[in-house]
Amino acid sequence: MSITSVKKYCVKGYRRISHRKGYGVHSPFVYTLITRVIEEDAAYYAYDKIEEKREAVKTALTGKQRHTLMPLKTAKLLFRIINKFKPRSILECGTSYGISTTAIILAAPEAQIKTVEADDRRRTYLPQHANIEIHGSGYIEEISASYQNTNPPEFIYIREQDRAEEYEKIFTSIEHCISDNTIIMGEGMHKTEEIYRLFNKMAKHEKIKVFMDMYDTALFIASPKLNKERYKESF
Repeated sequence: MSITSVKKYCVKGYRRISHRKGYGVHSPFVYTLITRVIEEDAAYYAYDKIEEKREAVKTALTGKQRHTLMPLKTAKLLFRIINKFKPRSILECGTSYGISTTAIILAAPEAQIKTVEADDRRRTYLPQHANIEIHGSGYIEEISASYQNTNPPEFIYIREQDRAEEYEKIFTSIEHCISDNTIIMGEGMHKTEEIYRLFNKMAKHEKIKVFMDMYDTALFIASPKLNKERYKESF
């Protein structure tokens, strides 16, 4: 086991002890989010379909591609968060071979969904849906063009990227889309120190009020009604 893996295991172990069940959280909004969404353990109707999609993709992929699949618990978390906030428009910055997209569609079937994915292989596994637009160009060009004269997305999902440069492009392209009710869920925050710094930089955006560091997953919430706070949570 590598030093990085040992560190990750230790940090997650500590968080399972010290950052659970909303202990020490004074914000009613954040406490409810932790206890009734992030740590929710009830079975939802959509879980079977999410599991089926992931298993089908896993069977179709070979080699290292399988190791890049979105973890099942993260796909379920994505579903719960969208199901909670019910956004009317969603931007997906990269798809985990259609697994994340499936969770999004199941949580908000009536929402307008835009998926931007430059990788031809990943786009192949995207599910068909009446309200989804699929784009294969770069993030900055596509996002800037798509939301120039329309309302910005209420929810933005960012799949785990390979390099810090890719996160930087995404964060740069979505900054102008952040409104008073934007929620962003990003994967891979602690992948490298450089990526970690980029996530923290985005957390300092003037409209982002609540930032939740769940280690592998991060949540940014914009709302003029909330105080500027940062939380660590076990997930």
